[in-house]
Amino acid sequence: EGLGDLQVYVVLRPLERLFEAPDLRVQRGVMRALRCLFFKRTFGLLVRGLRSGDGGVQGAALEALGRLHFNHAFDPLVRIFRELEEPRIRATALESIGRIPSLEAGDFLIEALRYEPEPLRGLARRLLTEFDNREIIPILRQHYYMETGPRRADLEAILRQVGGLAGAGQ
Repeated sequence: EGLGDLQVYVVLRPLERLFEAPDLRVQRGVMRALRCLFFKRTFGLLVRGLRSGDGGVQGAALEALGRLHFNHAFDPLVRIFRELEEPRIRATALESIGRIPSLEAGDFLIEALRYEPEPLRGLARRLLTEFDNREIIPILRQHYYMETGPRRADLEAILRQVGGLAGAGQ
């Protein structure tokens, strides 16, 4: 676990080797170490932990997943969201995506709002109201005007919460 506190790229290789240990305590420690390693390469090892058959290893990996939200994490997080079917993993990945203040992340949240089932849709709705990039508001407004049915109501509620309908012809 202490290797993760170093927060340097070079610790990933020893952690990858340590994860091969049959001792589940070591594997859990490796997953806990990943919480502070903000590198794309971290996700290769993290996915191994998320796929672990041990609940403790998977839980530690899930906790790390929830803390890894930096700009370069977007693509690996989307891959995890799309490839792993476990609902808790998908929700945690979406939550991390929602904490990345890029328009790309905002667009992904809109996609989740439009196409994912509940409870992911509700999570995307909440994340969009909390999204930390005001440049998403015109994009939300465009989708609002194009959308019909329940998704339009969702977008309207989000826009009202963030003040995005004022002066938009409403």
